[in-house]
Amino acid sequence: MRSEPLLNYRFSLIAPPFMQNVDCGFQEISGFSSKLNGDKYREGGSNTSDIFLPTGVEWGNLVAKRGVVRGSAMITWIKTSLFTFTFVPQPIIVTLWGDNRVPEVVWTFLNAYPVSLSTSNLDSGAKGSAEVLVDTIEFRHDGCIRIDP
Repeated sequence: MRSEPLLNYRFSLIAPPFMQNVDCGFQEISGFSSKLNGDKYREGGSNTSDIFLPTGVEWGNLVAKRGVVRGSAMITWIKTSLFTFTFVPQPIIVTLWGDNRVPEVVWTFLNAYPVSLSTSNLDSGAKGSAEVLVDTIEFRHDGCIRIDP
């Protein structure tokens, strides 16, 4: 087991129906957040503290960025969801890989479905160099299970 902090540059994102290599390579993944919501109440006679009653967990949306690719089954799924309002939730698995392709941490996002697709701006190279065209995909989900193997 590693005792030093993990490095964050070797990772993959897959949804089981989209196992093609073209659908697994992402340059950035964010949204690993959860927050315990609740209500605060003042107890009679106590002016120094509140009582916090948990009401549920709020999960942040998963956001993934990758270069625009052609022939992506994942993009077809996303466009179907956004344009026809037909949702087919899928588990999304994000793996942080260590040395020798050994998983260090695995996050499984439950019942995920796309809620946003945006593409970076087109630029004719006014800055002196061409840049990769990037899709940003946002997924809503029902929760996340984290496994530290």
